[in-house]
Parts: sequence; C-alpha cells; structure tokens
Amino acid sequence: MKSKTLPLQAILILVLVTSHVWAVNFKVSTQRVTQRVHHKEVCKPWSVKVAVRVVDCQTRMVSLNQCAGTCLSEHSLNEESCKCCKPVKKSVVNVPLHCQDSSGNPSHYTHQMEQHEECSCLPCST
Repeated sequence: MKSKTLPLQAILILVLVTSHVWAVNFKVSTQRVTQRVHHKEVCKPWSVKVAVRVVDCQTRMVSLNQCAGTCLSEHSLNEESCKCCKPVKKSVVNVPLHCQDSSGNPSHYTHQMEQHEECSCLPCST
C-alpha cells in the first residue's frame, strides 16, 4: 500500500477537550493564513471532576469549571498572533471535608478551590 502525503493546503487540526472534538480546516499559503473554513473560537467553562485530598481528611470528588476550547492562532513571516483560552472571571468554591483531629476525633474542614466562571480567547503571553 502506498502512503499518501497531504498537500500543505489541506491541513486538518483536531482538538480534543473533555470528550468534545472540533475539526478546524485551514487553507495555508507561504505568506500567511489566507482563509479559515468552518472555524469558530469555542472557549468556555467546562465541568471537570477533581479529587480534593487533604491530610487527615476523606478524599472528596467535586465538579469545578475549567476554561477549555479552541482559539485562533496565526503566524506569518512578519506577524504572530497567538490566543489561548483563559479565565476572565473566577470564583471560590468552598468544599466541606470530613476529617480527624490529632486525637482521632471527627472534625470538619472547608477547603477553598478556584473555578472559572467566564472564559475568553486572550493573548497567550499574558
């Protein structure tokens, strides 16, 4: 079987984020990205499961929002524009945990974690 080489004009990029796949087609020239076909910036909070582990406390699974998605990036000989999916608004989530004090008695502890409320495509360098 003969292997096939795709021309530079038909690059397909796949991005996998929390079980979602986006396909982005680019038409590329040697000067710059000249045309974007079917590309949408999709940057938003996605729910992820996180294990909260604190010494002397029971591990607890919680759902938190985390920014994820695709953002447009371009690079030509004279110009570069790279964007990344970043949080623009964050909040603190209080996670109550069941623990034991130094005597082995039950105690409670509230662990604070950050989650992302709003996301946007921003320059990667900031």
